[in-house]
Amino acid sequence: MAARFTPGLIGSARWNLVAFACGLAANLLTVPFVVRSIGLEAFGLAGLVIAVCAPFLVVGTVLGQALVREMSVRLGAGDEAGADRFLPAALKLCALAGAAGWLILVLGGPAVVGWISEPGVGTDELRLIFIIAATGWLAQQFALVFQGASTARMNYRAVAKVSAVYAAMSAATILVFTHAFPSALAFVAAVSASYAVLLVGWCVALRHLPWRGSADGEIQALLGFSSWQGIAHIVGNFSLQIDRYLLGALFPVATVGEFNVARRVQEAGSIGLMKMGEVLFPRFGSLSTKSPTELARFFRTACWCYCSLGAAVLIPAAVLSRPLIDLWIPEESIDLGATMLFTLLVAAHLGTAAGIFNHYLMGTGNTRVLTSITVVFAGCIAALSIPTINVYGPTAAGVGTLVASALRNVLVVWWLRRLMLDLSRDDIVVCLGLPLVIGSSFAFLSLAYDWSFIDNWIALGSCYTAVAALILGTIVAGTALSDCGRELLVAVWRRVIHRR
Repeated sequence: MAARFTPGLIGSARWNLVAFACGLAANLLTVPFVVRSIGLEAFGLAGLVIAVCAPFLVVGTVLGQALVREMSVRLGAGDEAGADRFLPAALKLCALAGAAGWLILVLGGPAVVGWISEPGVGTDELRLIFIIAATGWLAQQFALVFQGASTARMNYRAVAKVSAVYAAMSAATILVFTHAFPSALAFVAAVSASYAVLLVGWCVALRHLPWRGSADGEIQALLGFSSWQGIAHIVGNFSLQIDRYLLGALFPVATVGEFNVARRVQEAGSIGLMKMGEVLFPRFGSLSTKSPTELARFFRTACWCYCSLGAAVLIPAAVLSRPLIDLWIPEESIDLGATMLFTLLVAAHLGTAAGIFNHYLMGTGNTRVLTSITVVFAGCIAALSIPTINVYGPTAAGVGTLVASALRNVLVVWWLRRLMLDLSRDDIVVCLGLPLVIGSSFAFLSLAYDWSFIDNWIALGSCYTAVAALILGTIVAGTALSDCGRELLVAVWRRVIHRR
C-alpha cells in the first residue's frame, strides 16, 4: 500500500514554491540567451508551434485533474486501495488519447502554422519540428498524469524534487541545443527533450505506485469528470492562444517572438501562483463531504490569501515592466515587450479570483459550472481581441484577455452567491474584491510614474520588494476596516502560526 502524505497547507505551498522557483530560474536564464542565439523570428515560429500544440494539453491536464479529484475524495474517506486503482486507469486513457493527439499534430500541425503565418522554413523542416514537438507533447501528458497522482496524495516534496531536476535539465538542454544549432528546430527539440526527462523523473519518483490493473469502473469515473472539464480546457487554452494566432496572421513572425518574451515573464509569475494554489484542489476535494459552513470558511480564507498574494507577486512586475524588459533582454528590437507584459500581468492578477474558484469547482465536482464560465470567458476574449488587435496593432495584445478577466469576475461572484449560501456579501467583497481592486489600482496609477532611474538588477529588486510590501500592506489595512475582515485576518494568522 502506497504511503499517504497529508501535510498542512503552509508546508504544501512551501514545497510548491520551491518547484516554482526552479522553473522561474530556468526561464530567467534561458530566454535572453535563446533570443540572442536564434533571433526573434525563430523564437516566434517556435511560439506558434507551441501555440498549436497548446489545446492538446487537455489530455494530460484534465486526466491529471480527474485523478486528483477521484483519488483525493477516496483518500479523504480512508479508501487507499480504491485510490490506487485510478492511476492505471488514467495511464490507459492517456495512452489512447495521446496516440490520437500525436497523429493529429504531426499530420495537421504544419498546415495550421502555414495557414496562420509565413513560417520562414521549408516544409520538410516544419514537419520535422512538429514530429519532435508532438513527441515531447506526448511525454508531457504522461508526466502530468503522474504529477496528478502525487498531488492527490499531497506529496509536494516529490513535485518539488522532480521539478528541480526538470528545470536544471531544461535550462541545460536549451542552452546547449540553441548554441550548437541556432534555429527554431533546436529550441523545440530541447523543450521536447526536457519533457522526456520530466517523464523519466516521475517514473522514478512514483515507481512504488501500481501502474497496471483492471480499471473499467475507474475509467468511467475519470471520463465522467473529464467530459465537461475537457471542453473547458480546450476552449480556455484556445482562447489564451488567440493573441499569438492573431499576431502571427497579421504581423511579421518576429512580433510573435516579442509577445513570447512578455508571455514567458507573465507565465513565470502565474505558474508560481498556480503551484501554490494547487494545494487547494485536493483540499477542496477532501472537504466536499464536510458541512457547507466549513467549506465556505475555508474558501474565504484561501481566496483572500490567493488574491492578495497574486497582487503582491504580479502587480509589482507590471509596475516595473519597462525596466524589467530592458534589463532582462537589452535588445533594441524588444520595443513592444513592456506594454505587452504590463497588460498580461494585470490580466493575470484579475484572473486570480477565477483561479481559486476553479479549484473549488473541480474539487467539489461542479465541472459544468466551470465549463460554462470558461466558454463565456473564451468568447469574450475572441470578441474583444480580434477587433482591438486589428485596429490598434500589437500593442493591444492581451487587452482582450484583461477586459474578459474583469468581466469573468462578475460571473464568479454570481455563482458564489448561488453555490455558497454561507458566504455573505461582505465576505466576497473582502476576500475577492478588495485585493483585486487595490492591485489593479496600483498598476494603472503607476503608469504616470517614470521608472527610468532603474538601471541595474539591485535597484529593480529593491523597487519590486518595496512595491510588493506597499500593496500587501494596503490590502491588510483595508481588510482590517471591517468586522469580517478582522475575523479573516485572525483566521489567516492562526493558519500561519500552526502551519495548516
